[in-house]
Parts: sequence; structure tokens; C-alpha cells
Amino acid sequence: MDILRSITQKIQPATNVTIGTFDGLHLGHQEIIKKTTDAAKFNAKPSVLITFDRRPRTLLAPSEKAGDLITIDTKIRIINSFGLDYLFLLEFSPALANLTPAEFCEQILVGKVNVSQLFVGANFRFGAKAAGNIAFLKHYGQKNGFSVTAIPLLKTEQRIISSTKIRDMFTAGEVENIPSFLGRYHFVTGRIVKGAGRGTGIGFPTANLMIDNDLCMPKEGVYAGYLWLNDKPKKAVINVGTNPTFGPGAVHLEAHIFNFSEEIYGERVRVELQTYLRNEQKFPAVEALIKQIIIDAELAKKWLNHSKPTGWLEY
Repeated sequence: MDILRSITQKIQPATNVTIGTFDGLHLGHQEIIKKTTDAAKFNAKPSVLITFDRRPRTLLAPSEKAGDLITIDTKIRIINSFGLDYLFLLEFSPALANLTPAEFCEQILVGKVNVSQLFVGANFRFGAKAAGNIAFLKHYGQKNGFSVTAIPLLKTEQRIISSTKIRDMFTAGEVENIPSFLGRYHFVTGRIVKGAGRGTGIGFPTANLMIDNDLCMPKEGVYAGYLWLNDKPKKAVINVGTNPTFGPGAVHLEAHIFNFSEEIYGERVRVELQTYLRNEQKFPAVEALIKQIIIDAELAKKWLNHSKPTGWLEY
């Protein structure tokens, strides 16, 4: 897959294209991308996915604190697994946001990727003030030589699959339900940093994760899941919170990896949260905390002995 990052770059042959924010690359996104690549193979044309270097809402509604499901690096890596020919990664700037729907079609869809057939979700909106919609695209496409296919929104359990819904479940601790929307358990990414060392002192050393900026944070509490190190999963019991037993502090994520003693400071990892075990709580003494951690670890092991890591995608 070739990655185009500059607005000055252009694809010459006629293409089959999809466009969207694709935050999380959930099952609905995957369906749209598959329709695009299948059609491209049938028509013997290159397939192109157009997305942005950030969620448009971060520029258009900066007061919102929703957070991204994945970083741009993770997005690129997942997109690369779909068999596309090109990824066009646009900088979502004020200039781009202010393009009218007609200007966007002329400058990007026709001018940069030479679209022949366009695939988008049925609720796709674009252009300044989100004025562009499917009806506009079809009308414009008829006049400018490309067709538009609107893919119906995918549902599970009678609920529409969306990044917003996944984000809501993640922040509510409903991580067990996410795979039916996302195709896998959700994970956060970041770098392992030194912590206060309290875990080692009480017999449960933890890997402390500095979560990548702007990611959606999970609900505070204790989870069972996996820490992925060098693309290999390690079973873990995970705490998200402030460690209130030891006094006030910032929210952070730490994972106690079972049967593991390597030093991994500085390593980039991802932490896959599979089930929510309990709320974080303040204990009257460290001894009470240790007893609860032992219970948490056993509950996590019980869950993990009957689950499997899902990695990037679950097929």
C-alpha cells in the first residue's frame, strides 16, 4: 500500500475510492472498505482510501473531550491489512474544513484521486458545515463521470455500529460488548515508563503505560486483558485509576503481567482490555489492598484461561 501525505500528490489512473474518518476501523468501516477493494479488483482499478490525520471534530469542536479510539499510526497499520493500493492521508486543516462540497469533490475526489467509483457510508457528510451528503455526491458524480454507492449502516443487536457507540462503551467499562461492534477487543497504545514502584514493593510489579495523547480513556477500575509486547500477547490484570489507597494522584494505567520479569521501560505496547472486574476503591490499609489484588489476579486468570487475545482484528 502506497501512502500519500501531500496535497500536491496525485493518482493518475481512474480509481475506486472510499473516504471517511474511520476512527477505530470498526465492522461497519470494514464493510465499506471491503466493498471498495472488491469492486476495484473486479474493475481492475486501483483502490484508494482517503482519511485524515486527525478526527475532524478535534478541529471543528475542540471543546469536546471524547478522545480518539486509535492513533494515526495504529490506523495506518490496520488499514494496511485490508489490501488497498493507496492510502491518501489528508491534513485536516482549516483550509480543508472550509472547502464547499463542490470544491472538495473538484479538488480532492476528481483532482487528486481521479475517482471512477466512490463508496461511502449512508450517513456520510462532508464539506464546510457538513453541507455535502449522498444526494449531492450522486448529482455531482453524474455530471463529472463517477458513480456513488452508499453502503447501509451495519447493525448488531439492532444497534447501529459507530465509533461513538464504541467510545461510549469503552468509557463505561462495557469492554466485553465491544467485539460485536469492533471485530476485536479494544486496546490503548503507549510507552512503558517508570512508576512509583509501589507494585514491586507489595509483590505485584506493574508495567506503567504512558497512554498516547488524545486517546479515549477507559473507565477507572480493574480489568483482565493482554499487554502486547513486540506483537506478542502477555496475560495481565490491569488497573486504571489513581491508586487512592496511597493518596491523590493522576489517572494512569498499569498492568501486572503474569509470569513475567523482564524490564521493558521505553517499550511501545498496546493493552487490550477484555473484561471489567471491579471499580477502583480506596482501602483502609495496604494489607487490605494486597488481599484484593490477589483476588483480582485470580479472577483475571480465570477469565484469560477461557479467552484469547484478538490482536488487531478478529476475523
